[in-house]
Amino acid sequence: SQDLGLTGGVGAGNANNGDSLSFGEPTLGYENLSVSVAHRRSGTGFNSVQFAYSLSGGAFVNLGAAYTPVGNYTGSLRTFDLSGIVGVATSPNTTFRLTFSGATGTTGTGNNRLDNIQINAAPVGTAVVPEAGSLALFAAPMLGLGAIVLRRRNK
Repeated sequence: SQDLGLTGGVGAGNANNGDSLSFGEPTLGYENLSVSVAHRRSGTGFNSVQFAYSLSGGAFVNLGAAYTPVGNYTGSLRTFDLSGIVGVATSPNTTFRLTFSGATGTTGTGNNRLDNIQINAAPVGTAVVPEAGSLALFAAPMLGLGAIVLRRRNK
């Protein structure tokens, strides 16, 4: 499997603390936007990561507080919900940024790994289709209620 590995710095201490990774996608005509990333770190890798977004490609806005990636290579999936952000559906220059800090490894062994970065959205005006599991949870009580009604009618 391939992932993106980031280190705190090699030879010059933790020179990469405070650096960021930016990526973007036009979101013009899309809504219900979310970004997810599988993230893990070594014990001396970056222990603080701030997710931010920009709708203009310029000034970034932090989305929530910085988070601490799960250590010891166990990893976790982080999802950032931008569905309530005004202007997403009209932005041709949406950019996302992860800013890394707190690495303590100075030999290049302290690292973070990012994998499966996804930008998810739906075209404006598209109805949200519930998952099959949600439909089953809704349908089961309704079927039971229908059976009770039929049973009462047949008596």
